[in-house]
Amino acid sequence: MNFQEHTTPEKLERYSFLYLLLTLAFTMLTLFSGGYPIITRVFDYTSGIYSILQLCWLVAGASAGYLAYQFYKHDKKVFGGTESKQVVFAFYFALALGINLGLTAILRDNIFFNILYGQIVYIVFGIASAASAYFLYTAWKAHGETLFGNKIENNPVVTPVVSAPVAATTATTSAGGETVASTTTTPTTSRTENNDADGGDAGGDGGGGGD
Repeated sequence: MNFQEHTTPEKLERYSFLYLLLTLAFTMLTLFSGGYPIITRVFDYTSGIYSILQLCWLVAGASAGYLAYQFYKHDKKVFGGTESKQVVFAFYFALALGINLGLTAILRDNIFFNILYGQIVYIVFGIASAASAYFLYTAWKAHGETLFGNKIENNPVVTPVVSAPVAATTATTSAGGETVASTTTTPTTSRTENNDADGGDAGGDGGGGGD
């Protein structure tokens, strides 16, 4: 496997976006369960589980940071700047969530929980996480699975095409002095290139949970 194929701007944009979508989904479940990560409902909250959560939060922070950089680089426009305010707000919400989780992994303290606390707040932000994931995914699919216009191009495929045979008539003279016409056919071959623009493979992108 060529590692460089997965580090192009198009691939990094795709992976970062899909990871943030997964983070929004896990954050929704976390908030609906009272602020406890879902994994702690299944396993004890040990140092090993916390290390896994830290890694997931770091990836979420890195994904949000990369998309924020691309957003600034593309004149602070997402989806070509043609989307509704709901989609733009959802994008800001996802970035803020990812950055907050990244800081949580580094500082070992969730800034969001320090500012806002309570079951009602959790429910409201859980609904916001679900709505943001829906708006972003819908807009992403509608724009060819790209946020900033970076589409993944396939390598050109060269396909040989055989056209109809070309007939050629030649005149020859027989030994008796008579002219005889003979016909030969020659197949011709041309090459066509097929460049398909693909939104990229929807491979198995991993996800992290929210706190």
